[in-house]
Amino acid sequence: ELWHGTLWHESPLFGLTSISYNDVIYSTGEFVMYEFDNVRYYGRILTFIQVEENGSWRIKIQKLLNYFDLPRIFRSASHDTDQLWMTDDFILIRRSQIIKKVVIWLEDTDQIPRYEKRISEILYKHNNHYTIRPIEQQHHHPNEYIIMGIPPSPNMKVFKFFIDLYYDDFGTFRTVYHSLGGLYVQFGFVPFSGELEDVIKPFIKDIKQLQHGIVMKIGEEEVWVTGGLGLTTADLPQGNDLAGILRQNANYGCRTCEVFKENLTEIDYDIKKHGRYHHLTDNYFDYLHQLHDVPSLQTAFAKEHGLCIKPNVLDQLFRDRHTQTPQDAFHAVAGLGGRLLNITLESFTRDGEAKFLTVWKSFEFPSYWSRQQNPISHRNSYFMSDTLRLAIMMPFLLRRCLNNRSIKDNTIQRIKENNQLRLNSQAISMIKQCWIKFAICSKAVFAESMSDNDYVRLDATLQNLSIDLLKVFPEEFSNLPNLHVLRHLSEHARSFGNLINASVLLKEMVHRIYKSYVPHTNKKNVELDFIKRENTLQSLRYLIDRGLHNHIQINGKIKSLFDGWYLTSQVYSNEDIEEDQENNFTSPSSNYINIKVRGKWNKQKIQENGFSGRKLDENMVSDISWTYDNYFGQQAAIEGKEDNDDIENEKWFARIQAIFVHRSNDNNYHVFLSFEWFDLIGFDQIMQCNRYLLQGRNENWKRIHPISIINSHQKIHFVHDCGTSCIVENHDINNRNYFKNDFLYTAV
Repeated sequence: ELWHGTLWHESPLFGLTSISYNDVIYSTGEFVMYEFDNVRYYGRILTFIQVEENGSWRIKIQKLLNYFDLPRIFRSASHDTDQLWMTDDFILIRRSQIIKKVVIWLEDTDQIPRYEKRISEILYKHNNHYTIRPIEQQHHHPNEYIIMGIPPSPNMKVFKFFIDLYYDDFGTFRTVYHSLGGLYVQFGFVPFSGELEDVIKPFIKDIKQLQHGIVMKIGEEEVWVTGGLGLTTADLPQGNDLAGILRQNANYGCRTCEVFKENLTEIDYDIKKHGRYHHLTDNYFDYLHQLHDVPSLQTAFAKEHGLCIKPNVLDQLFRDRHTQTPQDAFHAVAGLGGRLLNITLESFTRDGEAKFLTVWKSFEFPSYWSRQQNPISHRNSYFMSDTLRLAIMMPFLLRRCLNNRSIKDNTIQRIKENNQLRLNSQAISMIKQCWIKFAICSKAVFAESMSDNDYVRLDATLQNLSIDLLKVFPEEFSNLPNLHVLRHLSEHARSFGNLINASVLLKEMVHRIYKSYVPHTNKKNVELDFIKRENTLQSLRYLIDRGLHNHIQINGKIKSLFDGWYLTSQVYSNEDIEEDQENNFTSPSSNYINIKVRGKWNKQKIQENGFSGRKLDENMVSDISWTYDNYFGQQAAIEGKEDNDDIENEKWFARIQAIFVHRSNDNNYHVFLSFEWFDLIGFDQIMQCNRYLLQGRNENWKRIHPISIINSHQKIHFVHDCGTSCIVENHDINNRNYFKNDFLYTAV
């Protein structure tokens, strides 16, 4: 969640700012001496983190190094004994490990009269090698530029709000004739020929007041409410506007670093040493203001640093324009996927196109996916989410259809020349690997939860993808802004917990919902109609979340109705369902209610699916006896039970072969599932997926289980590992090898 990110933790607008220990108050941003493994170190308090398991607090400390901690290459006699070095590393400690506060001067700030240590440089890693940059090339801790209001009473409860502003061009009538600017904090639409700065003034005024704090009454209690702008999300051009940076086609059009447009995809470029830092950009804008009487010099200086002439109006608020206006991962990754898709499909020969379409039409896509349009003829109609979905399956599609005759000769020759390859098959393999790495990166980018190790892996994975794309298609991806954006995504993920929180993918869907709602309004007071609709939805959410007083009765099934999960392929009305028999089914668990079955198989269908007939064979009788005993504790349900295996509490995968109804000796009806189990046989180094073997008919794995064995509605996808014996739409049943699609994720 957002509160797992560094911004939420460190900013006094949102997180905890101080704690007390032994009658001493320690605040974020302060320097301390602490003890770890009986050794004393210097560090800086970044934030306070509550451990979820037991509710105790930990202090996140930024590590500082002394002279003897430096790598030997950086040790010099010219360094003074009072000098320390800042690092990007941190450690979590308990309050009891703090020894004392210390006064340390950061040399990019005003000099203080008395200090114990000073810091002028930062030690960090670039391309796995240690290097040093000046202290001013760092993002200041939020405590250095945010001034908080003080509650009237120290005992007053404090509530803090994180404001996420989303800005996009709002074409309300789905045409180019009416393009309005929409803000999703309050509803404000930029009038025709108007400016964002004009419509956002009331918002700025309100947020300024919120930053300093407001006394509000909740119930009968007065509370202190504060907060501020935490995140501004937008597409690449609009995001640059909000950060006060020229758009991406300028010489210096990245809003996170000062990379020149001819070096955008240079892998060795040091984005930290050449990063954009809020306080340094402030200095640039101050200098631009001094040049207002000399427009030519002002324009030249702004162009030299990729700056707008004036800072954005949002700079009136407490914010870091560079860290809090992250590049959007959704547009960047989907844009790269769309370009890679176009390049790949345009490289197909006629035979390659025909083979690809044949495989695509018969491919076993997840059953809950809607059918996509033809990617050859209609890919220009694809939404970004459609592109990301197809990218999940592209490694398997290309594995089945791509060969030396599928790709045009000039494309193969160009790849061979660029990479000193001898065989055409090697060039084909490189194209396949691009798609495999893109699918891996897409899933990593849109992961819902991330750890510190995940951020490191994400950065390495994205870098590997960039290297491969530049090797295979250098002309198409060199100096592409979207490819450069990948360099910054891991830091954005750290700041906001994950990249979904800082992405517009969900907001784009909300955007589309509002657009579709416009035709149902009177089109005269659209703002009021939107507010009424949103208030109604929020009220429903409030009621569903039991946001009521305890004395108000609410149906107990409401919570399970909205919190539960359901197994369904389609939604039928009660009139459409013809039940196969009128008996009520015995539920294996309270979570399963109103169980119904439909679509009873005839004898031919039963035999086609590998069953002997309408009655249970000996193996099925044994399995169902075992099931009654292990799940229901009913040993008398069926006589002749012999098996009594233990089920381990592990996650297993299976394919549902059949659903059947059985009446036990007590005349109760039960619903059972017949499974074909998958057995893990190894990891495929080429496809980067796990390989499984589907259960054979003669293998004695328990096939029959009640529906309660499925304890979550997980979206799992298996793809047949086709061999030469497989033909289109007819897999070889003797080939029981499958890939688990480990690239699968939900692309909004």
